[in-house]
Amino acid sequence: MPPQGVCPEPMSWETLRLIVADGSLEQMRRLGRSPETLQSYREFKARISKFYASVRDMILIKVFGREYEVNSENKFVAVEGTRATRATRAATGPFFVPNDFPYNVEPRIKHYLLWSDHVMRDEEVEAFLRSDPSASLADARLTFVNPVELQSIPDIHHVHVLLLFTDRAAEPAVGGDVDAPPPMTPERGLTP
Repeated sequence: MPPQGVCPEPMSWETLRLIVADGSLEQMRRLGRSPETLQSYREFKARISKFYASVRDMILIKVFGREYEVNSENKFVAVEGTRATRATRAATGPFFVPNDFPYNVEPRIKHYLLWSDHVMRDEEVEAFLRSDPSASLADARLTFVNPVELQSIPDIHHVHVLLLFTDRAAEPAVGGDVDAPPPMTPERGLTP
């Protein structure tokens, strides 16, 4: 049996559908990243720890656009309760982004995250996905929130969204910038 968090072979849509429908902790533990993606995720977390107080702070700053300050360790920290600093984004989201470290799934399946500052009801999630151009192109979708025991960032509500594309031409281009390190460093007094 592979270590927790590792899924050596890509999972099919049917397998994913059964796991999500069951929803038990035992079944949800079957979801995992490829060994290579898991290693990339660990390296990412190590890089992030050089610039941000936590992955949570990085998400609040880069995804939610929250204001930030530099702490005594010279790392970026999201300022709690602040509005977004980007004029084009609301402070609350939701924000629908490709998962930079997706679960190991077949190539026709894309893994997204829907970030929100509040727990989203199923109806809210569905309404959002119906209005999103990427999600509306999918032939099918699965949504779920990991059990608390499996959440890598439990402080920020996020819904996993798996989109199935049977027609490869309909797939949206995916790729995020969350993995990119900040272009400047706090010790130089510049922005993340």
